[in-house]
Amino acid sequence: MRINVSPLRGRDGRVLYTLGIIESIEERRRAEEALQQANELLEQRIEDMTAVLGAADAVEPALFGLSEGSLLSALFAAIHPRRRLDSWR
Repeated sequence: MRINVSPLRGRDGRVLYTLGIIESIEERRRAEEALQQANELLEQRIEDMTAVLGAADAVEPALFGLSEGSLLSALFAAIHPRRRLDSWR
């Protein structure tokens, strides 16, 4: 919760009233936490895909009897078994 109080002064400078605002910041806090979690997930996925691409560069697809695309899909499936490579494009 955030509270802001300000005096309202007359022409002579004396305080006539005070104006107070009380604001709930819970929704903003939840949004910031959700954004942080989304950023962490994105960073992890970037690291995972970097590892997949690095592994694909280091391996000759023909050794496994696969095309380059098939090898990349197989490596990706090893990291993210419930997702298909197509869903990242």
